[in-house]
Amino acid sequence: MAYGEYSVMETLAIALWAGVVSYYWELFGYYLLIKWYRDRKTYEISFALFFLFMAVGRVFFVIYDFYISDIFWWRLGTFFQWLGLTIVAVTLTLFLFEKNIFKYTFITPPIIISFAILATPSDSINVLRMYLGFIFAPIYALLIPGLFFYLAYRLRGRLQIATFLQGLGFLVLYMGRVLHASVVKEILSPAIYLLVAPAIVILALLFIVMGIQMIPE
Repeated sequence: MAYGEYSVMETLAIALWAGVVSYYWELFGYYLLIKWYRDRKTYEISFALFFLFMAVGRVFFVIYDFYISDIFWWRLGTFFQWLGLTIVAVTLTLFLFEKNIFKYTFITPPIIISFAILATPSDSINVLRMYLGFIFAPIYALLIPGLFFYLAYRLRGRLQIATFLQGLGFLVLYMGRVLHASVVKEILSPAIYLLVAPAIVILALLFIVMGIQMIPE
């Protein structure tokens, strides 16, 4: 794509991702300024930070995908989105595990990956992208929803449904991210990675928010 010259499909994609970012910011403000300010619950500040990091990361990805094709912007986008993943991993382990060894097992890898993204030399960045795209991202794309589903299995009633919806939302969210990942763009049609991917992310956010809203006060 020649930057500055956009097709109709690319213009629609920018608009959809702008909608995703706006939704992220709205959810960040809601869970920080309204929910957490009122209730002071751990999961509320966790989701506020998650949506903040996802919003910032997606802004950098939009810059990289449509405006400035510099790996610097990809690094920043990936860094912030892995930080968001770290927040979710920390929150889940606090609810699921009592022993620190299990907590550190789930929390440490995304933290290391986040900073490795910034520290990896430019001549090795493509190798890192392959590892992220084919190994680490798929693992956490299954692990995070799996932990939500496991937690839902242990719960009952409305809280069980709420946790299941959050797990479903994260599963769908990572489906959208996979469809937009650099390593799979070459084998997909432009309509899928430009339009279907952000639409799926918006759907995922609806599931996540429905689940959070169902959590008893």
